[in-house]
Amino acid sequence: MVRYLIPGKINDVLAGSPPGVATTEAVKQKKRDIGAVQTIKNARVKVDQVPDHVTNALTRDYSSVMKAIDQKKSGLGGLK
Repeated sequence: MVRYLIPGKINDVLAGSPPGVATTEAVKQKKRDIGAVQTIKNARVKVDQVPDHVTNALTRDYSSVMKAIDQKKSGLGGLK
């Protein structure tokens, strides 16, 4: 098995769900982690050379931010 070097991210994905995380959330996190690796590789950068803050931004769950934007656009409140 190939193991990538994004501290605490890809190795967790390859090893399985982190303890205490709901199955659906673990699946969503795995998808974000895999997408981050693909993005990094498409940029022709080695995964282990990417700073933690960039990795965190690529793997963050932005669903609540997008929901607030959608609510704001539809006039239901949200971000102010």
